[in-house]
Amino acid sequence: MTAMEGIELRAKTPDGRTMTLPAPAQLLLDRAEDTPADRLTAAFESDAGIREELAEMTLRAAGGTVFSGLVDTQQIRTDGAGIRLQLDGRSDAAVLLDNEALPQTYYRLTLGDLCRLLLAPYGFGGPVLDLPDRWLASFVIPKGTSVWEAVERFCLQAGLPPPRIDTGRQLVVRQGLGAARRIANREAGALRWLSAERAIHRSEILSEIRVRAEDGVYRAVCPNPHIAGRGIVRTRLLIPPSAWAQGGILDAADRIRQSMRASSDCTVLLEGWAAVDPGDRVEMPELGETPPDGWYAAGVRHRVEADGITTELVLREVRYRGRQTAG
Repeated sequence: MTAMEGIELRAKTPDGRTMTLPAPAQLLLDRAEDTPADRLTAAFESDAGIREELAEMTLRAAGGTVFSGLVDTQQIRTDGAGIRLQLDGRSDAAVLLDNEALPQTYYRLTLGDLCRLLLAPYGFGGPVLDLPDRWLASFVIPKGTSVWEAVERFCLQAGLPPPRIDTGRQLVVRQGLGAARRIANREAGALRWLSAERAIHRSEILSEIRVRAEDGVYRAVCPNPHIAGRGIVRTRLLIPPSAWAQGGILDAADRIRQSMRASSDCTVLLEGWAAVDPGDRVEMPELGETPPDGWYAAGVRHRVEADGITTELVLREVRYRGRQTAG
């Protein structure tokens, strides 16, 4: 049995005709918690017999549909080694990144209202929350704001956790983590790991952000409360968009959090197609010392090649995952 058995990749042309593609030489499926759209790359050692433009792709693996979305790039390369085809695509939620929201000011707006106004026209539902919905007295969407940026911005201003889109096309806003996944080679029923690499990225950490006020003075300062004694000095200046000027300090605090989130990680390579989703809590006792609040999966990459299937996880510290929410 080869790694490609049980893998089915289907494509659709712009006029709606569907076809099953031959087995690719390599498949990469990337999923990350900080973007709504998954990415799929399929590389073929020939042109796969395709002579027409493709618009959509669907991938079935691990007993179900794991990707459904748009073809962004269809590339055919010809050289001395022959002809090779590569397809790159993003999942259906890419439409939320690619389309702008109408510039408008809303009053007494809840997240549920925003979902009905912005997400429902594209076939997405929600919100699914584990805390009460919030409302804003006014919410401005400036020109040039994507649908997804508007949703993210609302959550930031309303003191809600960062949003994401789940596999059921629902907007999910949760303080808590997903399922608990245990990785261990010496425990029955746990996921098996092949390698692990931990890294500290000091260059990612910001020490403070200064926020420019409407009068042009950088009066407000947002310090990083997590770096006492680490000897890091890295200041950034922030000019908030005029429509969101009152939320400048919120932006600054969120960027400080993001810098800490990116400051350390652990990359773990697992055997097979591991059932791990971005946002899941990950326990790995054989790794050694664990951060104070543990690890969670920030990114998941499934790789399928002729010689096998692996899953790569990017783990980050739980304590820097979310932002403080309003009470």
